[in-house]
Amino acid sequence: MNRLIIHRTNFVIALLLLFKFNSNAQGSNIVYYENNKIAVKHQNDSIYFYNSLGAIRKIISLKNNKSTPFGLPQEVQEIIYNGEIPEKVEISGETFPTYLYKKRYTDAGIVLCSERIYYNKLGLKTGYEEICPDDTGGSDYHFGGKNIYKYNQYGLLIEKEGVIYNYNNYGQLIQKKNRNISSKKVYRDAKYKYNQGKLFECTIDIINSNPEYNKTLKLKYKYNNKGLLSEIIKNSRKKIVIEYNNDNNVTKVSEVKNWRDKKYEHTYLTYYYDTKKRIERIQIDHQYSYSDQDLRFMYDEDENLVQKILNGKIIESFGYDDKGTLIYIGSNERWGEDKVLVKY
Repeated sequence: MNRLIIHRTNFVIALLLLFKFNSNAQGSNIVYYENNKIAVKHQNDSIYFYNSLGAIRKIISLKNNKSTPFGLPQEVQEIIYNGEIPEKVEISGETFPTYLYKKRYTDAGIVLCSERIYYNKLGLKTGYEEICPDDTGGSDYHFGGKNIYKYNQYGLLIEKEGVIYNYNNYGQLIQKKNRNISSKKVYRDAKYKYNQGKLFECTIDIINSNPEYNKTLKLKYKYNNKGLLSEIIKNSRKKIVIEYNNDNNVTKVSEVKNWRDKKYEHTYLTYYYDTKKRIERIQIDHQYSYSDQDLRFMYDEDENLVQKILNGKIIESFGYDDKGTLIYIGSNERWGEDKVLVKY
């Protein structure tokens, strides 16, 4: 009888140890912020990345090597944290899904350039090396590096060429430093403050080689009744306004100025969405130096982006295999028509 009890006790202990081991093994695939919200979760054939508020910001599918962003378009995020709309507005490639191919070959009609892309174990791009032959017979041209982009344990970018990012343990950006790539000297230092998990203030120090020209800027952030960021207040006369549709997708980014009892408003970015909430059109209205752009985006029945059209002209086309993995990029934006093949 005693032997039976001991045997059963040992069996229960073994089960408990096995359960604990499995729980730890499963937990090892999840990284948490200090507030116990999930930062990174590796589940089945996908890796999920979350922001400090618990919302998904990116999903990487290992099945078809696809990285899909969520939330605000990347160029809008940059406007928010920089506190200004750039003189030349450009749409970030990270606003749309990207693919984790490791090699690409570009036939520009003159030379065949090759590019190798590097990733970390989470599927995040760490660098690239591009080689282009010299068509005059000289040495090959080399660009890039293996470790240009660095990340923390939460999968957040902490360094790239010319920029350093610092975060707290909740995954919130608390400092962004722009520095000269060669000298490493910081010329712009932005610090961010949060209230109840939301960005509410930014202090920017502009650092000049001559201290007499140093200056400090302060930004305030306001939210609408849905809790969405709606205004970036630069001073009493100038602010950036962000508008949304009923699905909480951004539709407009404008600058509003007040001068001598008059209001001046200019919309730089306008977004349009299809019935599946995908971006189908972006209008860029530059105010002065650069020409305006009308970008349209076409999708196939599997919801893959197949064409980018600029001012009525196809500038990029994309081909996929049966799994939805990108295998081909066609571009005629530069020297006639470029043919780009990708490998994984």
